[in-house]
Amino acid sequence: MASGNDGDPPGARVRWDGDGRRLSQEVNSEDQVAEQTEEVFRSYAFHRYQQEREERGEEVPMDPEIAEIQQEPSSTGSLVGRRLAIIGDDINERYDAEFRCMLKSLQPTKENAYEYFTRIASRSLQLSPGRRVLPADESRNCLKQDQVAEQTEEVFRSYAFHRYQQEREERGEEVPMDPEIAEIQQEPSSTGSLVGRRLAIIGDDINERYDAEFRCMLKSLQPTKENAYEYFTRIASSLFESGINWGRVIALLGFGYRMAIHVYQHGITGFLRRIARYVAEFMLRNRIAQWIAQQGGWVAALDLDNVYMKYMLAVVALVMVGHLVVRRFFRP
Repeated sequence: MASGNDGDPPGARVRWDGDGRRLSQEVNSEDQVAEQTEEVFRSYAFHRYQQEREERGEEVPMDPEIAEIQQEPSSTGSLVGRRLAIIGDDINERYDAEFRCMLKSLQPTKENAYEYFTRIASRSLQLSPGRRVLPADESRNCLKQDQVAEQTEEVFRSYAFHRYQQEREERGEEVPMDPEIAEIQQEPSSTGSLVGRRLAIIGDDINERYDAEFRCMLKSLQPTKENAYEYFTRIASSLFESGINWGRVIALLGFGYRMAIHVYQHGITGFLRRIARYVAEFMLRNRIAQWIAQQGGWVAALDLDNVYMKYMLAVVALVMVGHLVVRRFFRP
């Protein structure tokens, strides 16, 4: 008498429905896919992380849990994950900014992460080509902020380069050599480069007003690699305690520039890129990027002039006096 499962491969998982009928062999295939999915994801995460580290270097934060993923190189899951990471560049670029914006807005925790994940994943799978994960208005707002954040590092590098050139022309050898700034490579016609140059030119009064205080604070604090980000964010926060305007944005760039000069003079090399990242991260996390996006993006700064900046300096005082900031934030 037939057993009902003759011909099944050894060890095959045969499943039956409620009426005792054998389910389709496709069910087994679904189970196999589910079993392999975790390995595919781990491999995808590992190889995408390696790609981003190769392309963007230290801009990509260290994540040892991903970097140290163990894999079986010849397994199907590992090979598939690697392949999807390689061919998915366009898709990643298309949606990554939105995913970042959503996560920043939602701030998932251990308690709600699964709920948020399933909601966003469900919506993503329902999209037709060309549609975004977020509603149109929210999507545009997120993308504008991310575009501002992406351009900020270039704006800062351009600002630092042109301000350094100005100071060398005006004061000559009084300005210490800083090859990391002097050798910054730029794309002269890019928005970020043009904006950085413009802000360096029109920010003279603000630079002159606050540069001595920045120098004094840095001399007192003596930042190191270990504490530079903490000091940067605390002092930068003091600039925007009573609101955001272009004058304060320029002051922030000026402080980043002065910190870059200071740490290089004190033997800390290779730090310029890190400070550029500090500026960009601070602007994104403190809604300054959002404010700039609302003004029309960084390109709006090209319409600023010296008259406007002098007006800003006269009517809006920055909430910072060097020794008071040091005493307030860094001393018991």
